[in-house]
Amino acid sequence: MDTAAAAMDTQSFAKYDRRHGRYRVLLSAHLDTPFGASSGVLLDISEGGALVSCPTPIETGTSIVITRGSLRTRGTVVRAEGRRLGVAFDAPIPADLVAAVVTPLARWSD
Repeated sequence: MDTAAAAMDTQSFAKYDRRHGRYRVLLSAHLDTPFGASSGVLLDISEGGALVSCPTPIETGTSIVITRGSLRTRGTVVRAEGRRLGVAFDAPIPADLVAAVVTPLARWSD
């Protein structure tokens, strides 16, 4: 996971005083919301949450399920800025699951 660590977005980690470092990715994902299913794009991910772009606005406090490959986790929208959603996972996901999502092809950097 050393190469993935290089892609960690340390600036946003410090800005939001997060417990887990975030890894910037660009991956399609499936979102299940109380309003129905939607497609989305994972923009970053950590053991504790994710930043997701979604074509449908979703309000803060909404519970959603994010699915991408072997990742399927429930979380709550804690920040909504236009189409970007900050999602805090209801329970942290294992580091090896984050590593499975953060592949070299999935990562992007500045």
